[in-house]
Amino acid sequence: MANDIDDFKMWESENVKIFLEILLDKIKKECPCMSKKDRSFYPKQWQTIDKEMTKKLGKNFGLKKLKGKFAHLKANYKEFVALKNHTGLGWDPITQTVTTPDDVWKNYVQAHPNAKQFQTKGLEHYELMSEIFSKSFATGAFVRSSR
Repeated sequence: MANDIDDFKMWESENVKIFLEILLDKIKKECPCMSKKDRSFYPKQWQTIDKEMTKKLGKNFGLKKLKGKFAHLKANYKEFVALKNHTGLGWDPITQTVTTPDDVWKNYVQAHPNAKQFQTKGLEHYELMSEIFSKSFATGAFVRSSR
C-alpha cells in the first residue's frame, strides 16, 4: 500500500509533464533513430531519459518505473483517442471532455471499461501525448513547440 502512495506522489501531474517533455525532446532530437512504428525508445535512450528525470526532479525513478509509466500513458492515450473519435459521442473543446447522454455513456463503458476514467475529465497533458504517441510526427517547418 505504501508503495502505491509513493508511486502516486512520484507521478504527480508536474512530474508526468516533465517526463513527457523529455520524451518529446528525445523524439525531436533523435527522430531518425526512433522506432517510428510504435514510437518506442532504445535501451540507451531510456538510460538518458532516466538520467534527465533524476537531474530535473532530484529523485531516481529507475528504468522499470519509467517504461511502465510510458506504457500506461500510451494505453490511456489510445483509449482516449478511441473514445474521442467514436461516432455518436460529443466533444466539448473547452473542458476537453466527451459529452453524451448517460445511457450512451453506459453502453460505451460496458464495451470499453478503461474509458470510464474519462467520463468527467479529459486526458491530462493530451497535447504532449498527442505529439509523442500519434502516428504522424511533424518535423522541420511543421514542428510545434511544446512549451
